[in-house]
Amino acid sequence: MTTKIWAHRGASLKAPENSLPAFALAVELGADGIELDVQLSKDGVPVVFHDFELARLTGVNAWLRDLTLPELKKLNLNQQERFPELGFVEIPTLAEVFELLLQTKLKINIEIKSGQVVYPLIEEKVLALAADYDLNERVWYSSFNHYSLVQLRQFQPEAHCGILFDNVLFQPWHYAA
Repeated sequence: MTTKIWAHRGASLKAPENSLPAFALAVELGADGIELDVQLSKDGVPVVFHDFELARLTGVNAWLRDLTLPELKKLNLNQQERFPELGFVEIPTLAEVFELLLQTKLKINIEIKSGQVVYPLIEEKVLALAADYDLNERVWYSSFNHYSLVQLRQFQPEAHCGILFDNVLFQPWHYAA
C-alpha cells in the first residue's frame, strides 16, 4: 500500500486556502492530489471557495451566491495579510485551477458545495468543464449532498464519486458505488 499526500484546499498553511498560490505550492511540494470546493457565482460561473459566506476569508459580509464573478474577483483572499509576500490574492474560477493543474499529474477532488445553498446546474457545469480540459480520469467528485452525487452519475455514469458525511449513513450501498 502506498501513502498518498493530498493538499486540502491546496497548501493552505502557506497560502490562502483554495487559491491559485496554494494550489501551485501543493504542486511544487510534490502533493499527489488536491482537494478543492466549488460553488457558483451569481452569474453561474464555477468558482473555488469553501464557505457559503465570504466574511471569514475576505472580510466582506455577503454570500458568495449573491456576487457576480467580476465582483468576486475584486475580493482579497489575503485580506488578513497572513501571507504578506503574496499581496492581493483573488478567488479563482475552476477553469483557472484546471489551467494551473493541466500539465501536472495530480488527482483533483472537487467537493460540490450544494446543500445549505442549492446551485441549480452546478453538477452539469463542473462535469462539462472537466470534460473541456480532458480531466475526467483525474477528477473525483465528493459532496455532503448525496443528491448532487446522484445527479453527477446521471449526467456521467463513469464519474468517480465519493460520499461525504457528518452523521449516520442510511444504506449507502443503494446510492454510492
